[in-house]
Amino acid sequence: MYVNARNDGLGYEPRGENGWRQGVRFGLGHYPGEVRRGPDGRVYEWTERVDGLGNIDGFWSDLTDRAKKVWRGLIETLRKNVANGVLSNPNITLATTHVSGNVDNANARQNIDDTSKGTDASRSSYGTAPGGTVKLDLQMLVALLKLADTYKFSVSELAGGEHAKGSRHYNGVTVDVNIINGKRVGSTHPDIANFMQECRSLGATQVLGPGNPGHDTHVHCAWP
Repeated sequence: MYVNARNDGLGYEPRGENGWRQGVRFGLGHYPGEVRRGPDGRVYEWTERVDGLGNIDGFWSDLTDRAKKVWRGLIETLRKNVANGVLSNPNITLATTHVSGNVDNANARQNIDDTSKGTDASRSSYGTAPGGTVKLDLQMLVALLKLADTYKFSVSELAGGEHAKGSRHYNGVTVDVNIINGKRVGSTHPDIANFMQECRSLGATQVLGPGNPGHDTHVHCAWP
């Protein structure tokens, strides 16, 4: 029997058309499932397969990449579940049109609905909006649910709508809130300061509202 080991940067070198030969830095695995850390700092698992002639095909499989794939899958599942929570939360109202009056498939409710189904959220394509799609930030979605524990509010925009060129809305990390506890956002709203501070406490790194240019009628919070 022979072992056909691939060069994954672990010391294997090509031997020609017939396969590979073992290098000196890492060596062959001793048994299926053996785990070693490679010279590149990544974690690898020795995998063996036997063909119909009884030949063993062995190679080092990158566990780091495999773990990343599993983690990405978990994140996507969590993103869908949290979006479903936002969609069904009675304290969160999601706009079905844009502040501009434009109607498309990138309104706040559609953004959340698409995310709850595992689909990227759409961006608007009118004015300066770039079009295309983007994933809504998980931390932002979780923050919406946390805010709903204390406040009843309306989301006017997420990834859609027309904003300043380069706006973080287009990155899927920003929410605009135009009504809090039944009152439209304005400089005299009694809950504005606390709502904005709560957004910061939940990890928002950009929090704007009345008094900031262009934000007199809504609170703008961006993560992370």
